[in-house]
Amino acid sequence: MKNNYDYSKLRGLIVEKYRTLTNLAKKIGRSPAWLSAKLLNDGDFNQTDMDTIMDLLDIDRKNIDIYFFTHKVQ
Repeated sequence: MKNNYDYSKLRGLIVEKYRTLTNLAKKIGRSPAWLSAKLLNDGDFNQTDMDTIMDLLDIDRKNIDIYFFTHKVQ
């Protein structure tokens, strides 16, 4: 079963801190297409990627659920 997460807060923080998805993708050594696909729920972020993104965006670990595990309301 495919997860359907709401990444709107994560997207907003990416734009606020890095202006574009491309800028963040380059910073984490991934392609913009990879990052875009993850944010569109085409595959899941792995733990290492989440940890790196949280470091770069200064996300407190206690807020991981807000940025990575909020389900979309149907």
